[in-house]
Amino acid sequence: MINNHIADDDIVCVGGEKDELGMYDRQIVGVEKRKVGFDVDDTYKAIITKPFDASGAMKFWKK
Repeated sequence: MINNHIADDDIVCVGGEKDELGMYDRQIVGVEKRKVGFDVDDTYKAIITKPFDASGAMKFWKK
């Protein structure tokens, strides 16, 4: 899904549904592999985020 919809040079954050101003966006800081059970091969990937404070300024821009 990500490969089909996000280009390599896109800026990506985690946003809430219907939050068009991005007031509750979160900055992506990494991706972790986590175990589901006791089997080593039984894993999933988790997107790790932290609060993103824009301080009222424009968040993103391209030069």
